[in-house]
Amino acid sequence: MKDKRRKIRWFQKIYAILFGYFWLPCPICGKYFGGHEWQDNNYTALQISQYEGNAVCINCTEKAIKRNKLKDTNGKKGGFIK
Repeated sequence: MKDKRRKIRWFQKIYAILFGYFWLPCPICGKYFGGHEWQDNNYTALQISQYEGNAVCINCTEKAIKRNKLKDTNGKKGGFIK
């Protein structure tokens, strides 16, 4: 099963590179993903500062939202970037 997933990820990487999307590791789980995997503007960023964020994979969206809200409750500006 892992071999099949690796092959799928390999095709995703090629697709991202060929069509100009990013291919980066998720800052939460560390798995690589491409910008083309974000669908219908349903994407999340892990907020770094008020104006900056790091893209997260689809599987870590909920974790990023929780972390961003936690930063808000600690008195920092910003929040969920969407």
